[in-house]
Amino acid sequence: AFMEDEEASAVYEAMRAGTGGQPLAVLNNERPNVVVILLESFSSQVVGVLGGEAVTPHLDALAREGILFDNIYAASDRSDKGLVATMAGYQVLPGYSIIQYPQKSQSLPFMPRKLKQAGYDKLTYLYGGDIGFKGMNSFVTLAGFEEVLTISDFPLDTRGKKWGVHDEFTFERLLQEMEKSASAEAPFFKYYFTLSSHEPFDVPMARVHENPYLNSIFYTDSCLGVFIDEVKRRGLWDNTLIVMIADHGTPGPLKASSQMKERYQIPMLWTGGALAVRDTVISKIGSQKDVVATLLGQLGIDASDFYFSKDLLCSDTEEHAFFTYPDAFGYVTRDSYQVYDNTARRYVVQEGEISETDSLRAKATMQVVSADHLKR
Repeated sequence: AFMEDEEASAVYEAMRAGTGGQPLAVLNNERPNVVVILLESFSSQVVGVLGGEAVTPHLDALAREGILFDNIYAASDRSDKGLVATMAGYQVLPGYSIIQYPQKSQSLPFMPRKLKQAGYDKLTYLYGGDIGFKGMNSFVTLAGFEEVLTISDFPLDTRGKKWGVHDEFTFERLLQEMEKSASAEAPFFKYYFTLSSHEPFDVPMARVHENPYLNSIFYTDSCLGVFIDEVKRRGLWDNTLIVMIADHGTPGPLKASSQMKERYQIPMLWTGGALAVRDTVISKIGSQKDVVATLLGQLGIDASDFYFSKDLLCSDTEEHAFFTYPDAFGYVTRDSYQVYDNTARRYVVQEGEISETDSLRAKATMQVVSADHLKR
């Protein structure tokens, strides 16, 4: 607690004051099919179009066909926390993720459930790894997915040595599921979590980059390129919105420490034939968890339940990003960057034009998030 709870709530409400405006309309259809692709460990440092290493030629090309959000920060530092942010628009605490406490996470609002209520059908969750990892199974069930496909749904010869099914096979399964659902009258929703760019970066191709992490990113990007080509060839492109976002950042080529904001910056890219705009860059500072309110806003679905998610396509939405890692939290604005260490009880990083208002807002956000966790 940094202040009285009433003051923290008032400060956070002021930060949210601009979240109710009319968003910029970027879709040509209010009910397109929706595919969310959560990209394992895709740091902005390895995305060429974001100024990173030139190992993502297909994603870079797709940026010219859609909307690139080039100032997005992960909500935290682990895959399970990225799931919470992108499915529930929720901010995790520094010490633990709510995904590990089903009795708490069952009280969260979930984007898939919202889509189901709005008429979406064929809700599929696809992940080539162990669904029991970090409480993923219960979280995905609570989220409302009707079909869950994991490592046990693939032949043994599609798996790597340690982590799970190689991305080329899960991308192909995603295509098959999209094809099966495309003939239904209701629009479909698919959520696919890639895997091959997770340590130990085991990929089934000849080495292209000496660095194993860069090599794995190149592999997943090549699988993405094949997938997009097939989406177009199979007639699935025109009425589909594809949202790509990373689950978290990494130390990356910069060897960024936990206190460096480069460790948390990630790509978000929207593409697909359902977009009414192309070759567009949104540079508003935002959080990974903002994907929920932003997507629902385009679909005309009320997102007010998602208290910690803001619509990045509303002109009056305030720019900021908040993230946590063990025993600390960070706060990014257009003019400043700060990191507060909960053990040291002080800001250990303060860069740019630091204002008392921003310092207070960062602390208020942490306090409001903590209080919300405790009451669930």
